[in-house]
Amino acid sequence: MWVSHHNIFHFLKRADRPLIWLNIVFLLAVGFVPFSTAPLGRYPTLQLPVIVYGINVVGIALSMQALLAYAGKNGLLVAHENEEVHLSRITGRWRLGALVYGPAIVLSFVDTEVNLAIYVFVLAFLVFQSALGFRSPRQRDLPCPGVVVSGTPGRVALCLRPLSIFIWTSAKASIPSRAHR
Repeated sequence: MWVSHHNIFHFLKRADRPLIWLNIVFLLAVGFVPFSTAPLGRYPTLQLPVIVYGINVVGIALSMQALLAYAGKNGLLVAHENEEVHLSRITGRWRLGALVYGPAIVLSFVDTEVNLAIYVFVLAFLVFQSALGFRSPRQRDLPCPGVVVSGTPGRVALCLRPLSIFIWTSAKASIPSRAHR
């Protein structure tokens, strides 16, 4: 959720008050996750915790879809031609949450264990899909052998490919070499 939220904000050229409120609604739904997962972890076979967790995830997905729809409709979302695919994949993932978790909530009235299996499968699917190279074209060009300190002073690249986490920093002050110490 957080990585996708972060990626979406790279495509926003500006923010207005309604977009900020939609973002707050999204963050409120995300902030409720610990409160919906605690009872689910303690009572996994009871129907109420399964339903509450499912409603929470659907609320998260719907609030992000509302944010994306508003940003797209009002021209706040900008992607260059080589980033259109990346942006469409992000929006497709958010649709998946509501489309799968919604019917899974209804399925909890039949069998909560099957519902939990669906929750775990979807979560694992999204994590593995994200970890297997779901990066923007700019991120694909970054070097990624591990921790790399380039020859240019102050430029450090850290890339953990299995998690698709990229950090690229450029310090204003140069890093002193051993010869200068």
